[in-house]
Amino acid sequence: MTKPNDQKLELSCIKRLTVELSKTLTKAETGGLQGTWLFACLASLSKRRLIPQDLVGGALEPPISLIARALFGYESLETDSCPMANAAGLWLQSLTDCSNSDSLQEATVRAIDCMRQWTGRTQDAKHKTEHHSNPALAALSDPLFSGWVYQFLIQQSDKQLKRNAKSEEHTPFYTQWFTPSWIAEFLVEEAITKSNLTFIDPACGAGHILVPAFKKSVELLIESGSSKSSAVRTAIEKLIFGLDIDAQLTAGANFSLYLACRDIDRKIALPAANLFTIEGRGGSLQLKASGRSDENLLLSAGSEIKFPLSKLPENFGALAANPPYMSMRNMPEDMSEFLKQHFPVSKYDLYTAFVELSIRMLEKDARASLICQQSVLSISRFRPLREFIEQKSAIETLVQLGSGSFPTRAGEKVNNAIITFRRKAENDTASSPSKMRFARILYPEQKKQAEILGIKSMLNVKDMETIDSTSAKKPTIAPWCPPGITALFDTYPHLQDSGSGIVVVNGLFTCNNKMFVRKFDEVSDDERHEYVPYDKGGGKKWFHSTPYLLHWQRGGDVIREYRASRGQSRSLPGENYYFQPGITYSYIGTQGFKARLLSPDSVFDIASSSVFTPEPLRMYMLGFMNSSLVRYLMGVLNPTINFQIGDLRRLPYAKPDSMTQFEVSRLAEEAVNLARRVESMEDNLIDINFIAWAKSKEQVIQGEIDKLIFALYKIPAKLQRQILEDPWVVRGQKNVFAVSSNTNKGGF
Repeated sequence: MTKPNDQKLELSCIKRLTVELSKTLTKAETGGLQGTWLFACLASLSKRRLIPQDLVGGALEPPISLIARALFGYESLETDSCPMANAAGLWLQSLTDCSNSDSLQEATVRAIDCMRQWTGRTQDAKHKTEHHSNPALAALSDPLFSGWVYQFLIQQSDKQLKRNAKSEEHTPFYTQWFTPSWIAEFLVEEAITKSNLTFIDPACGAGHILVPAFKKSVELLIESGSSKSSAVRTAIEKLIFGLDIDAQLTAGANFSLYLACRDIDRKIALPAANLFTIEGRGGSLQLKASGRSDENLLLSAGSEIKFPLSKLPENFGALAANPPYMSMRNMPEDMSEFLKQHFPVSKYDLYTAFVELSIRMLEKDARASLICQQSVLSISRFRPLREFIEQKSAIETLVQLGSGSFPTRAGEKVNNAIITFRRKAENDTASSPSKMRFARILYPEQKKQAEILGIKSMLNVKDMETIDSTSAKKPTIAPWCPPGITALFDTYPHLQDSGSGIVVVNGLFTCNNKMFVRKFDEVSDDERHEYVPYDKGGGKKWFHSTPYLLHWQRGGDVIREYRASRGQSRSLPGENYYFQPGITYSYIGTQGFKARLLSPDSVFDIASSSVFTPEPLRMYMLGFMNSSLVRYLMGVLNPTINFQIGDLRRLPYAKPDSMTQFEVSRLAEEAVNLARRVESMEDNLIDINFIAWAKSKEQVIQGEIDKLIFALYKIPAKLQRQILEDPWVVRGQKNVFAVSSNTNKGGF
């Protein structure tokens, strides 16, 4: 297999080539996604001196021969007539947009010039550079090279993805994020533990998990006594299965798997691979849908041959996957209805439905390893799924990866975890493992270590009986959480159930903020009477005046009518608490959890859900919510940047004694006054020295509040240090008192 520490360098090379090759081929009028992808595949064949029989004498033979000669010095090609090669050849023909041989010839010459610069090859290809010292040639030697080219071709911004998500035509692009090798290899190691296991990836994409699964299966077969040729044939014919909803990607996976086979054995006659496009609503989820039909839904990769679902084994001995992520609010309506009908326990996201599917597809004692969103471990709406997981399987490994695990997907909103399940026998509670392996690989330096040494080297082990799971009061599945923290959930009542009159309330969802919400300076004085302050988040700490106004016509009736016209309830979420003093936080907190006073006399948005308390508790609650302990607990309850009201409601709440309440309230009031003074500064009157002093003073206030809350909860000194040094907690202290350039506010 490709060494993990080489992969990052190769991907950077592939990205550069993809950009340059796409530009070059656009000039030759054979560019775009298919044209660039095609030439990446042709280069992969040329590097191996191979040509499928279906391409001999056709339009693609001259380009393959020319690339092989110009870049690698090969004067001839080896013809491959096996079924797997011909399926690859038929697919490559389908990618050929240009039927004009002259245009194809021009594009080939341009592509060769581009790849020469990229690989450092000379004009006559005699001065060869060994691939181990040239990362570009090492990338070409990887059977997944063309799949990574495709990935870089389809990258889009989050805004574009969201805009396209509702369209069936663009749905595959929204969900296609391929798995880095260091993660894929770990998933395969977790799932395939012995030889002759049938393996499936139910969302196989371009084969980034299938290829290492194939290599692992061949390796284990050889170790058990099979010859190399027999091991390759057995793996392709009987053991490796892949499904996807996108026919182009299934064919691309077949191409990558074909190259992987030929890298091991060039002579064996390869049978057709068990790679299929699964047609119809729900894709692979149909395999375990209630009342499924066994019609011709499986389309063989690279061909027009269809098979019934019975072509697949009923259950599998191993499974690994990077399932598609798409929340219910972003998916097409028919997909949402399909999940409600067939996967009611896991209906809120595509990936959670695949988690349920994976467990259902396993044989007894078989393992599935998935990289998915870590919200499945914590979000309250996924609790029924966690209970299903606990009932049907045993979790043997958990790896919290956080954001930044996919090099082709930037941003912090995708927070990943690797979960390995072992399917229990029906009604078998004795088969649970005594140990769980776990790791937290959250930060760039940790991820780099995992790439170099492997995830396996970073795993810890914990006794299962000490791990808190899905019981009513325990937080979530979090083996990395210290026992002293999980004990708090047994010791103290939940925040909203504490008997202190504290409530956590969802905010308004207008269904169309563009229609109803304006900036303060966008509303004239003559119209101002129709508007009220509108608080919609923002991630500030202690105090912030909203710059937004809400068009509040007829006491909100216009918004009620509009919500009803969009299928929502006429009642306005949180309406009983509008215009009241409270505490809010941003739904999305890219810099960690921060709380502040709700803007005075305002309506609050769903992105600014709020906490309301009796007046004597308000300032105490603000200080409490900004304490490092609460920030740490929020990371346990929901280690993502999307903070749910259910997470706040579940916080363990210790009723403060009078001294603690007084001191925390006083410190919070002092911090609020500092924040007010910083916000009041106009752009041309900013006092840099005061802001620096205010930040320093706020750190002192934060430290004093932390001491008081730690003492209230009886947190020992060693655990206090662990909490204060936790990167999630440290991140919440960033950008405190940052001055905004827009000082127009919407208060009255």
